[in-house]
Amino acid sequence: KVRYDRLPINEICSDPNITQDQLQSRIDNIINNNNPNTNHILQQTDELGMTALHLLCLNPEATPEMWKIVSDAYPEAASIQAEMITGGIMRDRIHQMVTPIKLWLKMKGLRYY
Repeated sequence: KVRYDRLPINEICSDPNITQDQLQSRIDNIINNNNPNTNHILQQTDELGMTALHLLCLNPEATPEMWKIVSDAYPEAASIQAEMITGGIMRDRIHQMVTPIKLWLKMKGLRYY
């Protein structure tokens, strides 16, 4: 829970039980309340540097329609990069900056260039 303190959109995007309607409702609520910080809320990162869209791309139950909801609300989210660290022991770790879609491809075992 600490990872998502004050990051409700990030928390909901990482929840495997979230539905498309719940996500849309949460985003609409932010936008319809004339929140001047809508983009700021959607670009906030957790302690690992991940935005809501990064977390949604890691969510095994998320659908492309859900990605579109977040992307439509904050188009710049697709190009924000987060650091991904892979590998085992320290000397073998690989640090790589990834966009949400590259993260999704990596998690699915698909190659990207």
